[in-house]
Amino acid sequence: MKTFLPNLSLVPKGLRYKLMIAYCLMAVIPLLICVYLASTYIFPHTQNIFDISLVMLITVGITFLGLCLAREIVEPMIKLAMDARIIAEGDINRMVEVKGEDEIGDLGRSLNTITRRIKENMDELRSYGEKTKQINTEIHKKVLTMTGLLQIGNLISSAIELDKILEFSVEKIMHLPDITGCFLMMLDEDEKKLAVKSLSGLEETQLTLKKIRPGEGLVGKIAKQNKPFILDADTKTTTEIEDFRNEFQLTNCALFPVVSAGKTTGVLGVGNTIENYKFTQDDLELFEVFVKQMGIAVENDILIKKAEELEITDELTGLYNESYINARLDEEIKRAIIYQRPCAFIILDVDDFKVFRDAQGEIAAEEALRKISSILKESATPIDKVSRFSDDGFAIVLPEKNKRDTARTAEELRIKIEEASIGKKKAASHGLTVSAGISENPIDGASAQELVDKAQACLKKAKDEGKNKVAS
Repeated sequence: MKTFLPNLSLVPKGLRYKLMIAYCLMAVIPLLICVYLASTYIFPHTQNIFDISLVMLITVGITFLGLCLAREIVEPMIKLAMDARIIAEGDINRMVEVKGEDEIGDLGRSLNTITRRIKENMDELRSYGEKTKQINTEIHKKVLTMTGLLQIGNLISSAIELDKILEFSVEKIMHLPDITGCFLMMLDEDEKKLAVKSLSGLEETQLTLKKIRPGEGLVGKIAKQNKPFILDADTKTTTEIEDFRNEFQLTNCALFPVVSAGKTTGVLGVGNTIENYKFTQDDLELFEVFVKQMGIAVENDILIKKAEELEITDELTGLYNESYINARLDEEIKRAIIYQRPCAFIILDVDDFKVFRDAQGEIAAEEALRKISSILKESATPIDKVSRFSDDGFAIVLPEKNKRDTARTAEELRIKIEEASIGKKKAASHGLTVSAGISENPIDGASAQELVDKAQACLKKAKDEGKNKVAS
């Protein structure tokens, strides 16, 4: 009985078999109707009520069985079609309920397999999408960095002012992802303190006046120890770190010393206010590249200034050179003419310097020139310009001074140099002396060359009168 009933069940049967059974059952109905009509109208005498009722009952039963079988076939197909439509609309988490072992069941299982594979592929694509996003972010960082570095390099090669280069560098760093604040503090050589040179994304009113001594606080320690410091979610909080966060309004910050020629000249801070944020090694490498570029900019600025000083100064004495003093004298004369003010000029020449050099040598001669230069420089006012005017001569431009005041100044310089006993080797010998000639605008000339010629003529007069004199 147990094996007989499962054999009669239509559940394990195929769809084609079920459709054939349903068709056969439904085909019996018209056959029974034909039998009924024949027995009623063609052979009426053979009919009785029991026969008619039996035929009707059998017809109804067969019809019901056909409808049930058709419903069993159609309903799963309708449900499968609805589930397929929902899945097609994007609900890949939906699974088709499978009951039978027929073709509809196979179709349902296949649809579930396809949906599961789509979901797995979607998860894999999503994972690839995240990786691609990270790669694109890193590429974007690298592109921004390279672009910024090229632009900074162009500014450095164009000899743009250092402040503008540093400010531009800070702006470029702010374009990097996850950066909300950046500051640059540079060391003031006069005060020996770090002062804010440029900042972005931070409160300017609180930080622009802030000055930090090397070794003082977190930023000061970076400058003194010449080592970077990374402050993020992995950093243990201390009182010093909390003070830094409150002052600079940065939860996370990478601090780097700006080094030029082996010396710390500033500190760069790059950070954000993102909770539980950690800097990656790539982030730190990008920041370090910008820091090195800033160091190059600082060093380049120092070299440019030194080159400019060499162009207008004498290498041995540190005074202005002859070409600079001629240009400066011409400017002062023009200013004096406009404002109707005096402008004087002095030429000093070391007496018998060639004899001294031949007797004591080149080293002693250079040392003597440096000592005379020091006396002239110390005696000059802030507006006076002192220069080395020839191999053994010096010149001074004196704005706002007339010839009488200039003669007094020249005499004082002559006496100071004589009393310094420069180059004196024995008690009986005497040190180097100077002779001087002076001129004044507009009395002695209205151009730089006229004043120089007049001063040189006066110098020759002083030499002819015995040297160690001032002539005007």
